Order: sequence, then C-alpha cells, then structure tokens
Amino acid sequence: MKVQTKQYLVGFLGLAFLASLIFVQAMEVARKQAESDRSMAHIAIPANSKSCVECHMKSSPGIIDHWKG
Repeated sequence: MKVQTKQYLVGFLGLAFLASLIFVQAMEVARKQAESDRSMAHIAIPANSKSCVECHMKSSPGIIDHWKG
C-alpha cells in the first residue's frame, strides 16, 4: 500500500470518527431535552393561595417567575 493511500485512509477514518462524535453529541442533547421536558412539574395552587398568586403576578411578577421555575 502506498503512503498516499494510507494518508487517505487515516483521513477518512478521522472524519468518520468526528462524524460519530457529532452524532452522539446530538443524540445526548436530544435526550437531555426530552428528559427536561418530561420532568416539568405541574404547579398546583391551593384555593386559599390563589388570590395571593394572582396579586403577586400583577405587583411583583419576578417572585412568581422564580417560583414557577
């Protein structure tokens, strides 16, 4: 086998390895996004606190945003 053929082979294998790393990274990102979307907890507001939450949404929405996550 010629040296140039070996160089092409090594280059091809390097590109194939790089492509596999990019593919695995994309799959992990998709998996993490799917996990985080499923783990979003439903926020239940008790009836006796509903008026407090509504008032804070108007007067200081940052508190409610922090609480919702």
